[in-house]
Amino acid sequence: MALANQGRCHSVEVWQEDELIGGSMGLKWGQCSVASLWCH
Repeated sequence: MALANQGRCHSVEVWQEDELIGGSMGLKWGQCSVASLWCH
């Protein structure tokens, strides 16, 4: 939660009814950015 509160970490969840079917997460630290995408 600390990284999210600092604006360094962001995420998106994709739900179909009551099932989590995908999402994306990104992390920014200085000049470096890392992202991850997943789906079911």
